[in-house]
Amino acid sequence: MSDTIPEGSGVVIPKRLRTTVAEGRCVLFLGAGASMDAVDAAGNRLPHWGLLLAELLELIQESSEPDSPQIVDEIQHMLEQGDFMSVAEWIDCRLGAGEFQRYMITRLANANSSKVHEILSSKPFRAVMTTNYDRLAEVYWERRGKNPFVVIPQSPANIAVASEALAGSAQLTPIIRAHGALNEPSSLIFSPRSYREIMFRNEPFRQFMSSIFRQFTFLFVGSSFRDPNFQSLLQWVYTITQGNEAQHYAILDNKGPVFKNYMKKNYNIDFITYSTPTGDHSELLRLLESL
Repeated sequence: MSDTIPEGSGVVIPKRLRTTVAEGRCVLFLGAGASMDAVDAAGNRLPHWGLLLAELLELIQESSEPDSPQIVDEIQHMLEQGDFMSVAEWIDCRLGAGEFQRYMITRLANANSSKVHEILSSKPFRAVMTTNYDRLAEVYWERRGKNPFVVIPQSPANIAVASEALAGSAQLTPIIRAHGALNEPSSLIFSPRSYREIMFRNEPFRQFMSSIFRQFTFLFVGSSFRDPNFQSLLQWVYTITQGNEAQHYAILDNKGPVFKNYMKKNYNIDFITYSTPTGDHSELLRLLESL
């Protein structure tokens, strides 16, 4: 099989990527799209970013100190414009850490039934990284007997254990949670300001991230690359490594040559794209099965 990636229904996984995964030299990155087929404890689909913001804003409106109609109108306009980060910062200030943590645990801790995670957990990825809040990676990797070990940015001890595991000295699969973990609610990060504090004033985590991006190929699944927090991380890694990081890949629907060129030049990411003419993502499952 060649490394050529045909478009349309004939899309295939490049041989180089399949070899990298098989040899345990690939780290999986799970974006929000990887969890969209899962359901919560009540059988409802997990919220996408915009819906999660709307649900948290509703909590504020149901509180004893709701936002004024003027604020509500401004926020609605910002949501329509896609200015999610500004809204997230407002929620972080207004809702408070305790209420945010309780809601996230109630909403996401029991997520289950993800075909995407079921397929990916069967592959020999060296580690998993995610900005998602659900526990699907831990659940599915545990079912496979792969000893998932949660890594949060705030714990140098976690980072040290993960570094040893990636060096081959421990039989663990690091689950690197860049936005914190539900099993440690105080670690959860939501606003850009909180993420910036954790990332850019946290030398152990910064060095850890730089190291794994240089050593391992990343495969991004379900990531739209629109999260400015994660874009800032990618930019920092690419800058600090002077572009001398591993070749990375992303599987994503309906992306054209302009976007692909931008991601290749700025982040060294090649794209495996597939079409969803009717909103059907079954082609994604086929591609993941073929890894």
